[in-house]
Amino acid sequence: MSFTFNWTRIQQTGFFRQNWGQAPCVIRNALPPEFDGLTPEELAGLSLEEQIESRIILQHGPQEYELRRGPFTEEDYAQLPEQNWTLLVQGVDRVVPAVQKLLSAFDFIPYWRLDDIMVSYAVTGGNVGPHYDHYHVFLYQMAGKRRWKLTSKQCTPDNYIEGLPLRLMRQFPVELEYEVEPGDVLYIPPLWGHHGVALDDDCLTASIGYRSLRAREIIEALADWLATHPEGEALFADPVYQGLPPGQMDNRVDLAALAAIRPVLQAPGLSHALAQMMTSPDQAAVELMPTPLESPITSEQLPELLETTPVWLRDSVTRMALTEDGTLFVNGSPWETEAGVEFRRWLSNQIVYEDAQRWLHSPAEAAALRHAINQQWLVPDEE
Repeated sequence: MSFTFNWTRIQQTGFFRQNWGQAPCVIRNALPPEFDGLTPEELAGLSLEEQIESRIILQHGPQEYELRRGPFTEEDYAQLPEQNWTLLVQGVDRVVPAVQKLLSAFDFIPYWRLDDIMVSYAVTGGNVGPHYDHYHVFLYQMAGKRRWKLTSKQCTPDNYIEGLPLRLMRQFPVELEYEVEPGDVLYIPPLWGHHGVALDDDCLTASIGYRSLRAREIIEALADWLATHPEGEALFADPVYQGLPPGQMDNRVDLAALAAIRPVLQAPGLSHALAQMMTSPDQAAVELMPTPLESPITSEQLPELLETTPVWLRDSVTRMALTEDGTLFVNGSPWETEAGVEFRRWLSNQIVYEDAQRWLHSPAEAAALRHAINQQWLVPDEE
């Protein structure tokens, strides 16, 4: 099963013109109001595991918060108060297929921008405190109700409560306020402060986060790429000087000089550098990376396999990105394949694959599909 974002083309167009990176908004009834792929009990179960990053945040007063880090035990939960606490679990899309499938609803944003899906459960009054982030986030209300207060003011590094293990805003001049119900999605752009408080004991929220790249990160990625490719050895192309008379030289670093380095910043170099950086596994993902099948699928077995398994999922930690020149990066490395760009685009652009049989008619594409399955970049949908 894949998910579809419930909005019209006009709504989507208006969102990118008026809201993306600019202002928050609520899309009512955007996703199913009853999400049955994860319960609060199952989320708490994940927080007992060593390899899962989890936190519990308790509020004791107006600006008094306590942070506890997992893994937790059943005794930890038994000792929690009845109100004013929140459980947060990172990377739930990597371990719960139903949560991973939520990404199919966000196919209007390139998947290589994705950070992860964090899921939180809160009892009445539970919250993580007023704060701001540097990335785009969609907050899907999976169950229960939550009241959000938002601000674009004083989202600065010096506006925080001292003495807390959390980076929370000291001053929070509220500009917007929303109450969200199951199925609603709240979008919050970077550098917008937000404070969400659970209104009942059933508050389950999925946070789908997308990275906002800093200029420093992009330049560092390009430098890393140039260090291992011949383009990095290219000499700086001096501009043509106009031969001014003696004594009239203008000692400026002018646009002509800057223009000489533009070819390095253009595709494919920068495109490859970004694709390499954005698809490389992070520390948490390394331990979950797929390994090749012990008994690889043969070309003779492939048609029957696709017949019996019509729906496939991208492996939960595998990242893909297609560059400007059609190179497909998978988990930080370019994939050398004879498959055409149409196949590479199909593989890169989806999370849920429901039409894999279409590639059986082409030997190159069928071989590439078989390779992706044997590498376990694609895995069967068990539902």
